[in-house]
Amino acid sequence: MNAFPKSVRLHHQIDFRRTFDDGRKVVSESVVLYLRQRPETEAAPLDSGGRVGLVVSRKVGNAVVRNRVKRYLREAYRLLRPELAQFASLWSTDLIIVARASAAQASSAEMADALQLGLRRLKRQLEA
Repeated sequence: MNAFPKSVRLHHQIDFRRTFDDGRKVVSESVVLYLRQRPETEAAPLDSGGRVGLVVSRKVGNAVVRNRVKRYLREAYRLLRPELAQFASLWSTDLIIVARASAAQASSAEMADALQLGLRRLKRQLEA
């Protein structure tokens, strides 16, 4: 899967609010991850698995830097998505990735590593 379609993105404020309020949280050096299991009542008829939302504030940098960080995060998630599909505990979830100020200096590989590490921690939390 080479695309990042709308079906895998969070769009509505209510989805972000629910995930921030009810989700599990993992903090790393460059990102903070929030993960919330979606109840079956919220699942779409053709549920495509997990959805992701990105939050990159002005604390990270100017528009050019923020857009670069978002591109890095989207690409890292896109590459991890097939691996996540193997874990039933991460299917049908909402994930929010909040970039921290240190993300501005991080490379694409560092962002991917931070995201992968955070998702492993979240998976362990869900299974415990």
